[in-house]
Amino acid sequence: MRTALASLLVVCIATGTLAWATDGFRVLTSEQARRLAVSERPVAVPDVGLRMDNGARQSLRDLLHDEGARSIVGFFYSRCTSICITLGNDFRQLQQRIVDEGLEGRVKLLSISFDTQADTAAVLRDYRERMRARDNIWQIAAAQDGQELAVLLESFGVTVIDDGRGGFVHNSAYHIVNARGELEAIVDLAKPLAALRAARGRRHEA
Repeated sequence: MRTALASLLVVCIATGTLAWATDGFRVLTSEQARRLAVSERPVAVPDVGLRMDNGARQSLRDLLHDEGARSIVGFFYSRCTSICITLGNDFRQLQQRIVDEGLEGRVKLLSISFDTQADTAAVLRDYRERMRARDNIWQIAAAQDGQELAVLLESFGVTVIDDGRGGFVHNSAYHIVNARGELEAIVDLAKPLAALRAARGRRHEA
């Protein structure tokens, strides 16, 4: 009898711990937990400085704070030959969707490089030309320095690790920022159209 009661107690404790760790069984990973938390309580983006592809310096918060418009933000570095290529191509297709659906002024795109050393303004301008990014829709920038980059990546939940071969290993997603400059949704990289729906204020699947 005691053994059965002890086993039941262990199960109850384990179940309670799992429920707490997964926010009532709604999430199973820390990434899912972050996405759920952001969707329920939007987080203000940090007031860090960015170096734009035209050489100008601009505050991220000022850049994203635009009444009536949401922004889809993605992180990349221009020398990347894997996941960043997918992100860039999807952004180019999203740009065309924005044009086709008449969403200029309502949905914006922002690509931010975390390679503060290599991605100079000139490199970012070349990237803009390759991607055929339109100024009124798609902005391209880089973090100004390592300290501000760390704040930026932490606030968006982006992990970047030097791969020891001159590149980086990093996670990626579409980050939806509302007109008040708040991160309100994180959408999986495989779902660009869901990101666009979220930027239009419609339901999406993270």
